Amino acid sequence: MDAGLFGTLTNVLSANQVIDLSRSGQFEAGGTSPIISSVKGSEVWHQTIEDDFLLIVDWCEPGERRYFLFAPSSALCVLLPQPDQPIANPHKHDYLELVAILDGELDFTVEGRRRCYRAGDCSILNQNAWHAEGMSTSYLAAYFSIRPSLLKELISRDSRCDALAAFLSRNVRATGEVDYVDIAPRDREDRVRELSLLSDHVIQELIERLPGYRSVVQGYLERLLGTLGDPRGSTLDETRFSSASSDDLMEHIVSYVLAQRRRVTRNELSRVFSYNGNYLSDVFRTRTGTSLAVWCRDACMREAARMLRDTDLPISEIARALGYRGRSNFYAHFRDSHGMTPAAYRTMIRRDCPFSIT
Repeated sequence: MDAGLFGTLTNVLSANQVIDLSRSGQFEAGGTSPIISSVKGSEVWHQTIEDDFLLIVDWCEPGERRYFLFAPSSALCVLLPQPDQPIANPHKHDYLELVAILDGELDFTVEGRRRCYRAGDCSILNQNAWHAEGMSTSYLAAYFSIRPSLLKELISRDSRCDALAAFLSRNVRATGEVDYVDIAPRDREDRVRELSLLSDHVIQELIERLPGYRSVVQGYLERLLGTLGDPRGSTLDETRFSSASSDDLMEHIVSYVLAQRRRVTRNELSRVFSYNGNYLSDVFRTRTGTSLAVWCRDACMREAARMLRDTDLPISEIARALGYRGRSNFYAHFRDSHGMTPAAYRTMIRRDCPFSIT
């Protein structure tokens, strides 16, 4: 870690601005503090901030996690327990968020797609991009949260025409699109040094609050965006799509499951479609009101019923063909779907309809 930034964060820890939740971990539930608030939506948490700007520094080491929040109105540090589960619930914002990794590595999931961000990597997400931090035990990350009103003011003073400037201009106002951009440095050490120094300067301004500090902070934000957007030092990878894409994703899931004609798990769908399993479940439940796991199970049991009706295969072979290793789970799932055992179903269907339908 940069010596200046380390010293600044250490000074905050020694001040009387520390909330210790290292035992209760209550801050985790909704991510709510005196500076940031969260409301649970149908799929994800929606976070809001009280000020135009907020800087969060997340400093995690083996055994402890320190969560610093710096805003024009206040500053504090929250001590959290060593993470033994994903660090944050999937969430969205009413602002743009710039994530900068200053040290170590952090797993990050954006719109269900996982990737590992290394020191020097950055990402900027608009209000529609849901995301969540993953499991990491040693890292330092800075989160620059900028409300659209401040962003509009920042870009109005900037005459750049690079790809990042276009991204920011497009996201000054809320749209129906998911839009985020990953920014990789051409020189990782230089980028880490720049990000750490700038973060330290912003924190100092927000702590001291000398006359004109808001304008100084805005100047640092302009410099940050200009540095990241300069193609001489950065490469950008933008992802942009309509929120309607989740409907397309659900259609692909349904088509895939029905085509397999066997047991399909959420883990398999996660591998096939390269999306986080929780995200797939949220999309499916939001669009259908039904659990993805239950729907997949029932689709498999419909195929089981067809095989019981149209073939003479022993029930144990049908279970194996559908992907069940033992009979007990197969029997339990079939009973949940059809209200009777496979044997009873075969007897009933052949009695009521003696001719096979192929």
